[in-house]
Amino acid sequence: MVENTIESSGPALGDAEFEVLRRLVHEAAGIALSPAKRQLLTSRVARRLRALGYQTFAEYIRYVTHSDPTGDERQQLVNCITTNKTDFFREPHHFEFLRDKAVPHWLARGGSRRVRVWSAGCSIGMEPYSIALTLREHLPAGFQVEVLATDIDTEVLARAARGVYGRADCEPVPPAWLQKHFLRGTGANAGRVQVRSEVRRLVTFRQFNLNQPAWDVPGGFDAVFCRNVVIYFDRRTQQHLFDRFADRLADDGFLFIGHSENLHGVSTRFAPLGGTVYRPVPAAGAAEVPVIAGELFAAGTPVTVRTVVGSCVAACLFDPVARVGGMNHFLLPGAAPPGGDPGRFGVPAMGLLVDRLGARSRRAAPPAGEGLRRGRMVGGAAPHGAIGAENARFVLSYLDAAGIPVDGRALGGTTGLAVRFQPHTGRVGENTVRRCAGRFRRGLVKPVKVLVVDDSALMRQLLAQILQSAPGVQVVGSAADPYAAWEKIHELEPDVLTLDVEMPRMDGLTFLRKLMTARPMPVVMVSSLTEAGCETTLKALELGAVDFVTKPKLDLTAGTLELAGELVDKVRGRPGRGCAPAAPRSPRSGRSPRSRCGRRTR
Repeated sequence: MVENTIESSGPALGDAEFEVLRRLVHEAAGIALSPAKRQLLTSRVARRLRALGYQTFAEYIRYVTHSDPTGDERQQLVNCITTNKTDFFREPHHFEFLRDKAVPHWLARGGSRRVRVWSAGCSIGMEPYSIALTLREHLPAGFQVEVLATDIDTEVLARAARGVYGRADCEPVPPAWLQKHFLRGTGANAGRVQVRSEVRRLVTFRQFNLNQPAWDVPGGFDAVFCRNVVIYFDRRTQQHLFDRFADRLADDGFLFIGHSENLHGVSTRFAPLGGTVYRPVPAAGAAEVPVIAGELFAAGTPVTVRTVVGSCVAACLFDPVARVGGMNHFLLPGAAPPGGDPGRFGVPAMGLLVDRLGARSRRAAPPAGEGLRRGRMVGGAAPHGAIGAENARFVLSYLDAAGIPVDGRALGGTTGLAVRFQPHTGRVGENTVRRCAGRFRRGLVKPVKVLVVDDSALMRQLLAQILQSAPGVQVVGSAADPYAAWEKIHELEPDVLTLDVEMPRMDGLTFLRKLMTARPMPVVMVSSLTEAGCETTLKALELGAVDFVTKPKLDLTAGTLELAGELVDKVRGRPGRGCAPAAPRSPRSGRSPRSRCGRRTR
């Protein structure tokens, strides 16, 4: 009787096995399975056990993790977990929006007669076919419709590509469309219908994992449908996903999500239009000037530019809201006093902004704006349209010397450059382009999120003020001890941690050791460096801290400001780098451990 009971109920899923399977599913597909989904996971994975002839979940896990070199079974695991609920014209208000708002917008914009839509999480194909039918019916002849339909589940994609459905599944399809765009089955296929080939040709199906590190999907989509998909992801995965969608939508594109989903607290890169339809939000603070070798039409009046050079970078530095309207925007500014009118650009405050950029990028450097204000066109007043390569070299070399990073070194040619200046990060960049008829825009680099951990309330306040005032840094919270820090790490998901050494309840080194085991992340130690503190700091580096700085004094002395700049530089340099333990530093010749590590606090 016991054996019969066990056989009828199937193999038991232990706590450790549940955690392993949950982790495998999350790593493979980004799907977050809560403890409430344990019974669902048990019943669905049990089918794979029976198919493979295994008696226990432990045997199945060993096979997936050690005996599945091709990854086929991991894909089968994902297939059996995913839910494929879908219908034709599900959430009909989205297709009404497509018909009444999106299509008229695409018709009015002129230019390209091509519409590209992405159906992400397409299941058995009813959603992408609904999109294709709507566009085919309401766009004029001559429009090129392309629908990309992706899903992580390989089995549903095979069915979707065939386009065969039960007649009852097609009840939401208007009768006239059913007659026009579907073939009715006969004989053994009676009661079934198939989407006609001319509609199927509009849809491209492919297997695609939204959680994979790199996306090989080109941008510029006019619409993205990702409905009832992200509800299975954790918040961090959702945020990353919508950032990626924003990058791949056209500036005037539309995002459609499920009726039970919303972007509040998930993404700031979209604005709601109602009915779970969203539009991308232009990046604030990013200003770019498109420059084309040859004729430039961005201002409506053709302007001939013979050479595209780095003096455009100077123009961007001095006017982040400039629109290309003539050669004034391309000339280097003339001499001016600090903070004065920087030439013809009409924005005196930009000189001060450039000064501040240089001061923050490299504390020892002279103000960045000064060198640019002294710069003049080589040979004096240049003829209309002539910009020399010497000016390019001057601007680039000066920006390098001032510590303001420049992305790209192109100095012109038959193609053009879209030059951008990002006040938030202090970065200047260039994108190579062919032709344009307006302004290029690119989103700002996300700020570094920092969590400050220190037992002193005054020190937490001082560190937060120092970091928050720096461009490209966002203090997301603070904690008085490691226990509070651990909770806030999971809640706020910071990029970098600043960590004090001496704290109550648990010292910084103990917490660092536990943190690097459970959740490795970049940690910058902030400590009072006595001789004993020096050894503690070296121990912290061995445990995995990426760097250390001397704890600043509570009075704003020159030394404190210098250390503040050092802290900002080290925090801002950490994201994207590994968090492997730093190698212990060997003493330099003639220097004691105390002088090598930092100042003695009094």
